[in-house]
Amino acid sequence: MDLAARQRGQAARNGMIREALAAQGDDGRRVRQVSHYVFPDLAGEAASDGTLKEAVAGYGFTARFTAAGDGLILEHEREVASPEFDAEVAGLIDVMDQLGWHYDGWDCAVLAAE
Repeated sequence: MDLAARQRGQAARNGMIREALAAQGDDGRRVRQVSHYVFPDLAGEAASDGTLKEAVAGYGFTARFTAAGDGLILEHEREVASPEFDAEVAGLIDVMDQLGWHYDGWDCAVLAAE
């Protein structure tokens, strides 16, 4: 699947996550911790985790290994409802693609409306 198709697919998943949040009274506009999951592409040559951390430093992420140690969780504080969030995710997919890593999605806590 090409980059644009992966970005469109993730945009659709972003919408589904927001629908699930809304069903629980969360409109996604409040800032909260967002976790993005990335894994090395085993079919190709993946950049080191250090190189990846440097490449995404401008996003303001903190990074830690997954519980299994087979990928990274990139975390930051932001809202998840805006077009800017979707653009950021699309950009992250592109960066991961360039580094030989796979973007596997995101999650966040449900925050009830204030």
